[in-house]
Amino acid sequence: MRFLFLALFLSILPLTAKAGEVVACGVPNAVDMPTEVTADYCDIHQRRFAYRVEALAHKQQIEDRAANYVAPQIEALKRYEADFEGLARTPAPTE
Repeated sequence: MRFLFLALFLSILPLTAKAGEVVACGVPNAVDMPTEVTADYCDIHQRRFAYRVEALAHKQQIEDRAANYVAPQIEALKRYEADFEGLARTPAPTE
């Protein structure tokens, strides 16, 4: 019985696949949706290139944000060091 079920399943499986389907490359934008099926493959090379461009832009954005976040701390440290140096130069009060 199991063999009969397995043979039936394996014989029906190829019939369910549709030839010429476009392989999904991800979730496209509504603007990028094609109106007709023109290919049966996903252009992975263009997706890799677009991903690299976006990754580099994201990396630059993170570096810029990190520099902007640290800038006030660096200024405060410079003021502290200048004040501390000025304090060390002043003579101690005599009693």
